[in-house]
Amino acid sequence: MREHRPTVVRVGSLLSAVVLVGGCGSGTEDLVRQAAGDFASAVAAGESARACDMLTEEAREDADCAALEVAGGGVEQVEVWGDAARVRLGDDVLFLRELAVGWRISGAAVSRGGTGRTGARWVAGDATRDVLRLPAGCAGLAGALQRGRVGGDVKRFLRDNGLGLFFGLLFLASLVGQAFAGNADLNERRLTDGGDPIGLWAYVTSSDFAVDVAENWQSEYLQFVLFILACVWLVQRGSAESKPADRLGRETDEQQLLGEHVERDSPPWARAGGWRTGLYSNSLGLVVLALFLGSWGAQSIAGRSAYNNEQLVDFQDTVTWWEYLASPDFWNRSLQNWQSEFLAIGSIVVFSVYLRQRGSSQSKPVGSPHTETDENG
Repeated sequence: MREHRPTVVRVGSLLSAVVLVGGCGSGTEDLVRQAAGDFASAVAAGESARACDMLTEEAREDADCAALEVAGGGVEQVEVWGDAARVRLGDDVLFLRELAVGWRISGAAVSRGGTGRTGARWVAGDATRDVLRLPAGCAGLAGALQRGRVGGDVKRFLRDNGLGLFFGLLFLASLVGQAFAGNADLNERRLTDGGDPIGLWAYVTSSDFAVDVAENWQSEYLQFVLFILACVWLVQRGSAESKPADRLGRETDEQQLLGEHVERDSPPWARAGGWRTGLYSNSLGLVVLALFLGSWGAQSIAGRSAYNNEQLVDFQDTVTWWEYLASPDFWNRSLQNWQSEFLAIGSIVVFSVYLRQRGSSQSKPVGSPHTETDENG
């Protein structure tokens, strides 16, 4: 077990050094108690691999799994604060964090008698310091510290999900803008034709708005599903968007981290084998294909409604859904979007061979040769 030199917790560093502990309901405490007990049993039985699986990723990096040790005896005390917990096992204290897969051990420490403090036995990351146990009367301070930790979690969430949040907000802003602009455009045409204007809600629930939105969505998802599948079998030498020619095709289990090559943190369905691994191996293409077909179908339904509305305004016959699928209106709406999507994705594939954007994952490093393939800057 790697030893760490304990230091003294200072009040000014409490927000980053203190693990908050307290009661959080019997259900959560039972889960924490079970996790701690299973870990202690695995260590006592010398099952280092099983014990190591119960550690957080950070703890596995800091601890020697072959030399884990925990004092004997059962669980004496369980305290929980949010997604962090502390469990006393004799003279030892286990610290736990709640992850998506359940409670995992994040560190261990040695109790110091009646001092209310613990000295580090092994801990993860920045936690290589004494951990101060707040007395029951410090609920206000505990709440403030908890809020500080939550604030840090929010900042971490925003950082880790910046791309998704950025484009999600752009999407919503663009959709709202399209609703207002489209409503104004429709009302201008209605007034020109001698009709009455309609309100924003009436417009966004109309077939006119639905078909305009759906025809854009379907073209985007068609672009992505074709690109995802084409990248399995086709390459573009020198492009950051292409894999190298020696990895053409579905690749080996070793390259794809399947079978005996799965890693500790591989997704459960990647580890499961059989039909589940087969389905998960194609899940990205299948989901994007379903989104394309769904949005294309929505375009056909909303487009037929809008088309028939125009037909009636012009005193013409309406069409069935099948007739609309064969109409120039349906294919004009589809193809005018498809050609622009294919142009855009083909352009970025070729441009990334010769052009650079420093720091972008969609570009090779600035100094990379033009012939270098599948490298990001």
